[in-house]
Amino acid sequence: MIHEYQKKFQPKELNEVKVMYLHGHGPGILHSKKPINKLEDVKGMKIRCTGMAAKIAGALGATPVAMPMGETYDALSRGVVDASMAPQEALQGWKWEKW
Repeated sequence: MIHEYQKKFQPKELNEVKVMYLHGHGPGILHSKKPINKLEDVKGMKIRCTGMAAKIAGALGATPVAMPMGETYDALSRGVVDASMAPQEALQGWKWEKW
């Protein structure tokens, strides 16, 4: 789908480069062992997230924690963070389903 976007709109930022690969992923989903049933449940949580997700987490009263995806499993398993915001495929691809 992202290739269709590039082909249709031909962004000028890509005019002087040879595009070899484009990637898009699903939306960030909050992954936590603790049940979250309402927005108030997020308050005080330490959530691994970056970019816009960090702004959203902060606005909800959580503490955004930026870290590389490769460090997230250990951070979740050791309690450094309470949850992570990432696409659904992170559960299998980064083996979070085992944490």
